[in-house]
Amino acid sequence: MDVRLNGNIDLFKFPFLPGSIRTPLSTSFAYDVIPLQKESSLMLFSGSGGIAVEYEVFPRLLLGAAVRVGAYYGILTTQSRTSGSGALVEFAVNPSLFFSPSFAVSLEGRIRKLFGLHTNIGVSVGVSYHYPKRDLPTKRREGAGINEGDHIEFLDSSIDGVFPVFYKYYDSHRIGQISLKNTSTKPIENLVVTFFVNEYMDNPKVCVTIEKVEPGETSDVDLFALFSNSLLTISEGELVSSLINVNY
Repeated sequence: MDVRLNGNIDLFKFPFLPGSIRTPLSTSFAYDVIPLQKESSLMLFSGSGGIAVEYEVFPRLLLGAAVRVGAYYGILTTQSRTSGSGALVEFAVNPSLFFSPSFAVSLEGRIRKLFGLHTNIGVSVGVSYHYPKRDLPTKRREGAGINEGDHIEFLDSSIDGVFPVFYKYYDSHRIGQISLKNTSTKPIENLVVTFFVNEYMDNPKVCVTIEKVEPGETSDVDLFALFSNSLLTISEGELVSSLINVNY
């Protein structure tokens, strides 16, 4: 019997590596029961840590390899119980398929050397924990233009009053402003913000295209509107709804 708890903690990143490759800390804790002769067995408790290399094949699939060192404690259950301990080193390869932002189903193959005891080769299937949370793709909300899993947060928005007689003015002069924040752990690229008012605009107006928004970065976006001359039909104060769309 083999019970293992594996975890990867992404505390640092080498700047020269491409974004699809990460080098997290890798940890493993295991409990093994090895049957020996009749009515005797060897119980092993072990823990190890080291460095891993992970390659993102798809947002939900990682291929990884790790080298870990640690220690073990063994109990030999015979008529006279005996215990001992020693160092260990292991090399593991493991594809991981994510079913949530922090947890994945992992298939791990490993070679493990327990000094003073034995060397073994094993394969196990289990659940692994990953930190920080991964940004997984989700279904797009209709009409929203935002992926929920990508974590764009609207911090603030303001729309100024519009004077119909100057309806062409707002094509090049701002009508309002919004503040957006990237709350994910990855850069968001090619972010496009559009503004639209039904009945008074023929098409959405592209306000800005931002090449990249870094994690934790806040961007203030000026809003513009290309109104049609139907705006001139308004003769007194009127409230209308507008649509601000964010795509990337």
